[in-house]
Amino acid sequence: MKLYIAAALAAAIGLSGCVSNEPATGKAAEKLTQTCKNYGFKPGTDAFASCYLQLDQKRIEDNNKTAMAISGTLSNMGDNMRQNSSSSRSTTCTSTPQSTWVGGPVSHVSTTCY
Repeated sequence: MKLYIAAALAAAIGLSGCVSNEPATGKAAEKLTQTCKNYGFKPGTDAFASCYLQLDQKRIEDNNKTAMAISGTLSNMGDNMRQNSSSSRSTTCTSTPQSTWVGGPVSHVSTTCY
Protein backbone atom coordinates (compact mmCIF):
# COMPACT_ATOMS: atom_id res chain seq x y z
CA MET A 1 0.00 0.00 0.00
CA LYS A 2 2.86 2.37 0.76
CA LEU A 3 4.08 1.75 -2.79
CA TYR A 4 0.72 2.93 -4.18
CA ILE A 5 0.86 6.08 -2.07
CA ALA A 6 4.42 6.79 -3.20
CA ALA A 7 3.47 6.21 -6.84
CA ALA A 8 0.44 8.49 -6.55
CA LEU A 9 2.50 11.25 -4.94
CA ALA A 10 5.23 10.90 -7.56
CA ALA A 11 2.64 11.12 -10.34
CA ALA A 12 1.02 14.18 -8.78
CA ILE A 13 4.33 15.96 -8.33
CA GLY A 14 5.50 15.04 -11.82
CA LEU A 15 2.30 16.08 -13.51
CA SER A 16 1.93 19.27 -11.52
CA GLY A 17 4.85 20.67 -13.51
CA CYS A 18 2.78 20.25 -16.68
CA VAL A 19 -0.06 22.43 -15.43
CA SER A 20 0.25 26.22 -15.26
CA ASN A 21 -2.14 29.14 -15.13
CA GLU A 22 0.65 31.58 -15.91
CA PRO A 23 1.14 33.21 -19.32
CA ALA A 24 3.12 31.02 -21.69
CA THR A 25 6.92 31.24 -21.52
CA GLY A 26 9.78 29.36 -23.14
CA LYS A 27 8.79 26.53 -25.46
CA ALA A 28 5.07 27.05 -24.84
CA ALA A 29 5.39 30.68 -25.97
CA GLU A 30 7.43 29.62 -29.00
CA LYS A 31 4.73 27.10 -29.92
CA LEU A 32 1.97 29.74 -29.66
CA THR A 33 4.02 32.17 -31.75
CA GLN A 34 4.69 29.56 -34.42
CA THR A 35 1.03 28.51 -34.53
CA CYS A 36 -0.12 32.09 -35.09
CA LYS A 37 2.56 32.55 -37.78
CA ASN A 38 1.36 29.32 -39.43
CA TYR A 39 -2.14 30.81 -39.53
CA GLY A 40 -0.66 33.72 -41.46
CA PHE A 41 -0.64 36.37 -38.72
CA LYS A 42 2.33 38.74 -38.64
CA PRO A 43 4.07 39.37 -35.29
CA GLY A 44 3.49 42.88 -33.98
CA THR A 45 -0.04 43.16 -35.44
CA ASP A 46 -3.30 43.30 -33.49
CA ALA A 47 -4.47 40.14 -35.28
CA PHE A 48 -1.32 38.28 -34.16
CA ALA A 49 -1.78 39.49 -30.58
CA SER A 50 -5.41 38.37 -30.62
CA CYS A 51 -4.44 34.94 -32.01
CA TYR A 52 -1.71 34.54 -29.39
CA LEU A 53 -4.00 35.60 -26.53
CA GLN A 54 -6.79 33.23 -27.60
CA LEU A 55 -4.39 30.29 -27.92
CA ASP A 56 -2.81 31.06 -24.55
CA GLN A 57 -6.22 31.30 -22.87
CA LYS A 58 -7.16 27.94 -24.43
CA ARG A 59 -3.89 26.47 -23.12
CA ILE A 60 -4.70 27.71 -19.61
CA GLU A 61 -8.25 26.29 -19.80
CA ASP A 62 -6.84 22.94 -20.94
CA ASN A 63 -4.33 23.02 -18.07
CA ASN A 64 -7.15 23.63 -15.59
CA LYS A 65 -9.08 20.67 -17.01
CA THR A 66 -5.96 18.52 -16.73
CA ALA A 67 -5.44 19.59 -13.12
CA MET A 68 -9.05 18.72 -12.27
CA ALA A 69 -8.70 15.32 -13.95
CA ILE A 70 -5.49 14.60 -12.02
CA SER A 71 -7.14 15.69 -8.79
CA GLY A 72 -10.15 13.46 -9.42
CA THR A 73 -7.96 10.47 -10.29
CA LEU A 74 -5.82 10.90 -7.18
CA SER A 75 -8.94 11.29 -5.04
CA ASN A 76 -10.37 8.06 -6.46
CA MET A 77 -7.06 6.29 -5.88
CA GLY A 78 -7.09 7.47 -2.27
CA ASP A 79 -10.65 6.24 -1.80
CA ASN A 80 -9.72 2.85 -3.28
CA MET A 81 -6.65 2.58 -1.05
CA ARG A 82 -8.71 3.38 2.03
CA GLN A 83 -11.28 0.73 1.08
CA ASN A 84 -8.59 -1.85 0.35
CA SER A 85 -6.70 -1.11 3.56
CA SER A 86 -9.80 -1.73 5.65
CA SER A 87 -10.21 -5.25 4.27
CA SER A 88 -8.83 -8.12 6.32
CA ARG A 89 -6.43 -9.43 3.70
CA SER A 90 -3.27 -11.02 4.99
CA THR A 91 0.13 -10.28 3.53
CA THR A 92 2.59 -13.08 2.84
CA CYS A 93 6.27 -12.38 2.28
CA THR A 94 9.01 -14.69 1.06
CA SER A 95 12.70 -13.87 1.49
CA THR A 96 15.29 -15.59 -0.68
CA PRO A 97 19.03 -15.30 -0.02
CA GLN A 98 21.08 -14.51 -3.13
CA SER A 99 24.77 -14.99 -3.74
CA THR A 100 27.10 -13.82 -6.47
CA TRP A 101 28.04 -17.41 -7.40
CA VAL A 102 26.64 -20.84 -6.63
CA GLY A 103 27.59 -21.86 -3.13
CA GLY A 104 29.11 -18.45 -2.43
CA PRO A 105 28.33 -16.22 0.53
CA VAL A 106 24.97 -14.44 0.65
CA SER A 107 25.38 -11.04 -1.01
CA HIS A 108 21.80 -9.84 -0.61
CA VAL A 109 18.28 -11.03 0.15
CA SER A 110 15.30 -10.59 -2.16
CA THR A 111 11.92 -10.23 -0.46
CA THR A 112 8.61 -10.52 -2.28
CA CYS A 113 5.30 -9.77 -0.60
CA TYR A 114 1.83 -10.55 -1.92
